[in-house]
Amino acid sequence: MLIERVAQLAIALLVFVIGASVLSGSAASTAVPKSSTVEHSRAQGANDFKPAICAALTLTALVAGSGSFSGTADSELILGSAGADTITGNGGDDCILAGDGNDNIRAGLGTNAGGGNGVLHGGGGTDQCAAEGGTPTYINCEQRRVALLGAWVTGLTHAAVAGRARALIFVAMNLTNSVRSLTGVTYGGQVLSPVVARSSGGTTAVRTEIWILDGAGIAAATSSTFGPTWSAAPTTVSYASAFASDVNQASLTGATSNNAGTAPRPSPPATWPPPGETSPCGRSPRATRSRSPRTTASPREWTS
Repeated sequence: MLIERVAQLAIALLVFVIGASVLSGSAASTAVPKSSTVEHSRAQGANDFKPAICAALTLTALVAGSGSFSGTADSELILGSAGADTITGNGGDDCILAGDGNDNIRAGLGTNAGGGNGVLHGGGGTDQCAAEGGTPTYINCEQRRVALLGAWVTGLTHAAVAGRARALIFVAMNLTNSVRSLTGVTYGGQVLSPVVARSSGGTTAVRTEIWILDGAGIAAATSSTFGPTWSAAPTTVSYASAFASDVNQASLTGATSNNAGTAPRPSPPATWPPPGETSPCGRSPRATRSRSPRTTASPREWTS
């Protein structure tokens, strides 16, 4: 009987030991490994604060100011004030947010050059924006200032300059013994429109004409060569041309004005120096021939 009870106890103890071993193995196989918390930090820059309208730009610095102030050559987030500001981007692809007030925003160097391809946002007020040779995106820019793209070029070849809302101005002058006018001008096969013309003189006549081509014509041109057609072969002729940006494509020119004169310049005194005075060089200057001034004509006002 005792042996029987001991045997039962031994069997029970063996089962307990086996169970404990199984539980221990199960716990070992499902043990959760140790974990640790890692903290990361990063400084925020202009890219973190830029609005959605400037999402395509990569900005490197933040500039804020009021009144008249400028950015740098880098691509920056530039913030104006609630007042009237004059903001000059100074190059780069800037995101310029002028704020309220009647602002003057210039994408480039403030000299009609150096503009980038950023965003100019006028905010409230009546704002004037200038691309200055770049192709920025305009938002709330009620006025767009016409600017020269590049420099004036003489002759009959002028490679197109990139810009927004462009116009091409062509000037021709002919000096001859009779009035000879242009009957047509093309640029890369595209037809220009006449703006203003003026003739002056008697025996020797001067004819000056200005013609213009819009942005669509510039884009469609197949070459960079002008093709002027005269009513008769010109004698002494000269040409000049320039590209402009932010020109109102629906109405390329506003009011125009021209003038010319044929009166000779006053002749020098018959005797020089006048009585009682001496010439600084101890001799009389050379006689000066009188001549007629050149005739000039140009558009007086551009409407953007």
